[in-house]
Amino acid sequence: MKGKRKMGLVIVGLGVASFLALTGFRNHEGGPEGFMGKRLEKMLTKIEATPEQRARIEAIRDRLVAERPKRGGDRGELLELWKQESPDAAAIHAKLDQKFEEQRAFAGKVADALIEVHGVLTPEQRVKVAAMMEKGAHEGRGKRKGPGHRMRGAPDSVEK
Repeated sequence: MKGKRKMGLVIVGLGVASFLALTGFRNHEGGPEGFMGKRLEKMLTKIEATPEQRARIEAIRDRLVAERPKRGGDRGELLELWKQESPDAAAIHAKLDQKFEEQRAFAGKVADALIEVHGVLTPEQRVKVAAMMEKGAHEGRGKRKGPGHRMRGAPDSVEK
């Protein structure tokens, strides 16, 4: 029985990590910090987090936002490589490998942060967070209207 409980806690922890990392870092008004603040505030209110819990979780969020890999600069570098008469495959692979390594390292930080958040919450709060994540995973399907949403085979995205 202890093994099942431990596995359940791991799943909830990974769910919280996914919640913080994936839904919280999208490019919305105010950047990832603005969106994550609104989303996190809503979650903390729903689970009735104490002021101490809020402060600890917000500090974890702030640390993750500060440590996340910067975006944008690599696109220009890759575009310059693309524009060459004979693109340097090794340079392109090296740039992509570097970017993937940054993302992998950050994923480890997110996992550690989720474990921290798990320790801050009560068992009852963890159940509430898991339920919110389950509900959100089912609600969001098919409603996404972000960049490239028409690229999934929609013929109306092509001008005639």
